[in-house]
Amino acid sequence: MFLFFISCKQDIDVINQFFTNKNVEAGFSTSYIIRTDKTLWACGSNDWGQFGNGNYISGLNFIKIADSVIQVSGGYNHTFIIKEDNTLWVTGNNLNGELGIDDSVNVKINIFTKATDSVKSISCSNDFSFILKTDNTLWATGFNGEGQLGTGNNGLSYKFIKVAENIKTVSAGILHTLIVDNSGNLLATGYNGFGQFGNGMRGNSNSFIQVTDNVKAVSAGNSHSLIIKNDNTLWVAGNNSKGAIGTGDDESVRSFLKIADNIRFISTKQSTSFYINFTNELWGTGANTLGQLGDTTNSNVLEFKKIFTNISDVSTNYYHTIIKNTNDTIFTTGKNDVGRLGDGTTNNKNYFSPVF
Repeated sequence: MFLFFISCKQDIDVINQFFTNKNVEAGFSTSYIIRTDKTLWACGSNDWGQFGNGNYISGLNFIKIADSVIQVSGGYNHTFIIKEDNTLWVTGNNLNGELGIDDSVNVKINIFTKATDSVKSISCSNDFSFILKTDNTLWATGFNGEGQLGTGNNGLSYKFIKVAENIKTVSAGILHTLIVDNSGNLLATGYNGFGQFGNGMRGNSNSFIQVTDNVKAVSAGNSHSLIIKNDNTLWVAGNNSKGAIGTGDDESVRSFLKIADNIRFISTKQSTSFYINFTNELWGTGANTLGQLGDTTNSNVLEFKKIFTNISDVSTNYYHTIIKNTNDTIFTTGKNDVGRLGDGTTNNKNYFSPVF
């Protein structure tokens, strides 16, 4: 039995709570589940110590790796968790300072290490990370070659640097970052070569610039962006070569374009995107050559299509996707070479199969 948290990275209203306490998470090659008893379970690659359990042994099935966990975020090869007391614990790859522990010597650790206190939300990307503290200040660490940390320069950091105040949500893409402040203003920083900022421009920025307003949820992908506005409409911008923004063609979009109504949840990372509407339908679009859409095909999709019903949560990354239905069953689909699907095999799948 899994607890259905209603949110992902916000704490004001019901939909925002859903974003703060996601209990399924797809990392690059590692998958995570938070159970009702707040135990954290993981499967897939542990080559960099992503499990934080003291070894580097990967697993084809979900195993318990931590207790008292209320939130998890998986990067390329690192893991962040928030415990019940709002402490932040980190493990895995630290080659570019993505763990934020002010250590430029140890390139990886394999046990959860306390990093800081008073954290309420986290977002990890390939090699950089963000935390949102309980005082609504936003802090960043890690690689910053495209200005994705929003520090005003392009230098990497091995420790957390405060980059913004009065923030209620953050989403770290591959090379860009989206944040929403407490007034609902959307700001962006980093790489903008495909117009993923949604401001009609293509210029990069190493500091946060305001894009639009009336925004309550964001999800940053490879070189595209998804946002939900206060009226629950879904808007998209950026690279669309594989259909990641679901406009029905493969043309990129530089200014935010409305796609759908009555949307309560979004998830994207590489070039695959999902949304859940208020009737709990799961819709997906984009890259699918490894079955990450779970639509029983291996063909890319250029327009959002209905994939599943009665879904309460979804998380997608480069090659796989995890969902939870309203009966608290966990399903996975996509690439499975390192056991990231958690079904005890290394067989790829192009359909959602129950695993937990």
